[in-house]
Amino acid sequence: MTVAKQSRALGSPAHPSGGVDRVLGLGVAALFLVVCGVLAFMSLAPLFSRDGSQQAEGPWAIGKPATVVDAWAGVRVYEQPSSTSRTLGALKTGEPLTIRSAPVQAWGATWVLVSWDRGNLTGWMRQQSLEPGR
Repeated sequence: MTVAKQSRALGSPAHPSGGVDRVLGLGVAALFLVVCGVLAFMSLAPLFSRDGSQQAEGPWAIGKPATVVDAWAGVRVYEQPSSTSRTLGALKTGEPLTIRSAPVQAWGATWVLVSWDRGNLTGWMRQQSLEPGR
């Protein structure tokens, strides 16, 4: 049996570089997929904040000011966007805040991550207790 017949019998490609071409082709395809994934991530990243919530435009944009409204006995601020989360405190009407996250839907309400006390404290409040832009 000749060498060419032996290589075909063992399942090797008849062309000596056939295996190398296949590996290179798969490598190029994998590199292409990785590059496409990175580009897709980079194009979507500006739409999301660090905590994964979508960034908002306009008055609810991150970094914009907001104010507590209708706080007869104080509006509670929570550790997480849920009224069952640990309460961090209560803020009075007119308290100046800074928006730290776009509004998110959780537990049947719309929540906004805010900071107060010159940015030293951060917590979640229901959007209905806030007025943006003041």
